[in-house]
Amino acid sequence: ARGQVIKFDGFIRVYQEGTDDESTDELDGQLPAVNEGSTLTSQEITATERFTKHTPRYTEASLVKKLEELGIGRPSTYAPTISTIQKRNYVLKDSLEGNQRDYHVLSATAAGVSARVDTETYGADKNKLFPTDIGRVVTDFLLEHYSLIMDYQFTAKAEANFDTVAAGEIGWQDSIKEFYGEFHPLIENAPENARASRVLGEEPGTGEPVYVKLARYGFVFQFGDGDEETKPRFKKLPPGVGFYDATLEMALRKEVLPRTVGDYKELEVKANVGRYGPYVMWNKKFYSLTDDAPETVSLEKAIAVIEEKEAGAANNTIAEFTEEPLIQVLKGRYGPYIKSGGKNFKIPKDTDPETLDRAACEELIKAGPTKRRAKRK
Repeated sequence: ARGQVIKFDGFIRVYQEGTDDESTDELDGQLPAVNEGSTLTSQEITATERFTKHTPRYTEASLVKKLEELGIGRPSTYAPTISTIQKRNYVLKDSLEGNQRDYHVLSATAAGVSARVDTETYGADKNKLFPTDIGRVVTDFLLEHYSLIMDYQFTAKAEANFDTVAAGEIGWQDSIKEFYGEFHPLIENAPENARASRVLGEEPGTGEPVYVKLARYGFVFQFGDGDEETKPRFKKLPPGVGFYDATLEMALRKEVLPRTVGDYKELEVKANVGRYGPYVMWNKKFYSLTDDAPETVSLEKAIAVIEEKEAGAANNTIAEFTEEPLIQVLKGRYGPYIKSGGKNFKIPKDTDPETLDRAACEELIKAGPTKRRAKRK
């Protein structure tokens, strides 16, 4: 309960006696004058059911305020930091309408005790930052393997070192040495190729472990660990299911990939998930799936994806010699080239690719170095 007792009434005496101003905000919560030992008689006692609330979610502004309190970042870095965590899908800026729920109110008066049920809205949020599954998984992974640099004080200390370097109090070499003295051992001791994963159980019949993992393009179920001879099997999580919601039952509910979709031009079409996402495979070629899941893609849709890709490839084909080994003269981003055996070969600038026959292509393959592929940055 909250209230107030007036020790010196001053203008309040006049204010209370006047009736010109209907506002009584200043008098709200005023307690009656009481003395020690006075007997108080209650007119009504009310008990209202209340629910605990989660810690308020951050807005962009409140997150900046928290960063300032922790000594992390600078005014020039706050906006890029918040932009980056959203671009990487670690957090999602969203609003929630909330839900309705009932709560109980008990009231005791001289006439007795009464009860009523009222309704309130809970869980409503507007323009708040919500953590995504990827954000939670990445955070858990970093806390497990890099707890030192995930400590707020470590980051604040690094920021303070930048200031001392800028002020010329210490050399940047000393600052970098101090940082890597703590950071480098963490990298050395981190498990190689470690990825966030969770064991869901064992696959009936095979006894192989079933995981939910964070792959390059999202979360997947993985069946088995694989070895040099056999590869583990994968399949995507059902729509709307996150890393922490996935169960063994979900993993076993549908056919494990790869899945045979059907036949096209007397060749088998398969659907699967690889390191670059879902795809269909036909005639030893891979075609990415962008709108359909490999578990449910139809043969008609798979054929449409194949034909669209093949049509694009045909437009880039200058010549093709189908005898083994297959040799193709193709248009490339940096000019025409020869492709054979999975390798690319340069065509001299003074050679017209339209005039090349198979024999000329074979000579260029023998004589010329392979065409370098641009490195990814």
